[in-house]
Amino acid sequence: MTFLIILIAVIFYRNWFGEHPLSRILPFESVFDWAAERGIKGLPLYLSCVGLPVLVLLIISGVSGGLVWFLLSLVVVIYSIELYDGDSVFDEHLIWLRDQPSRESADASQDIAGLDGKQVESDCFAEVSQRQEDFILTTTYEVFQSFIPVVFWFILFGPAGALLYALTVRYLDSLDLDSPQIVLMEKVVYWLEWVPARITGLLFAFLANFGPGFEYWLKMLTDVTQPNEVHLSILAGISTNVQDDARPTVESDDLQNYMIQCESHVNDLRTLFERAVFGWLGIAALVTVIAP
Repeated sequence: MTFLIILIAVIFYRNWFGEHPLSRILPFESVFDWAAERGIKGLPLYLSCVGLPVLVLLIISGVSGGLVWFLLSLVVVIYSIELYDGDSVFDEHLIWLRDQPSRESADASQDIAGLDGKQVESDCFAEVSQRQEDFILTTTYEVFQSFIPVVFWFILFGPAGALLYALTVRYLDSLDLDSPQIVLMEKVVYWLEWVPARITGLLFAFLANFGPGFEYWLKMLTDVTQPNEVHLSILAGISTNVQDDARPTVESDDLQNYMIQCESHVNDLRTLFERAVFGWLGIAALVTVIAP
């Protein structure tokens, strides 16, 4: 039943548009605000908002079985995942890339303005490069965090594991920026994501550029200093940044060729993320076969 639940969750995650139906019914922020308004702070706040619901769910799921466990788990997993409109995010970035001036239009505009066209092109190249790097970093982590750790902890500990991760992340997001709990909760989330991030990194290597990807994955496996999002974004970049005839090599600040390279890279990232989600579905199937 674990595989079937994750299969339905993947279908929901990939095809549901609009607001999350279950999060709207029971928004975590309302529970957090209710507890905070009553003066609950620090560890008791975490235990009341996260620990207590997880404990109750653990007890209920432990005494239930069959169809009841299946429906309960399905509701919890769907509640725990974050809907991420990847198509809109990728399309928006591609539109931004295509709206950047070509070399010819940049030269023409600078001739009119009487400015140094090479300097402007260099500045534009730097802006596009930084925007592309930021896009890979944020998008890779958002895609990962929205679905994969929930699946991992559900496979390991059932619905209570999925809810533990989801509520911990939402608890962290609900804290004020000056809260003394920020550092501690970031460490908790880091370790909750450590193993699924390494498995996902290995999937990235197998699904695309295996040689360089696996080489970096070995370094990632023993490194506990860099954030998970940094490792995942580097691996995603390595796994998709493969030269071919359709992706010209960039020489110096060759803006036009670099834009073509960025578009190809973004499209490859989209494909990689889609395959990674289905890769986790395959992992769930394997676990179901080995330990039904």
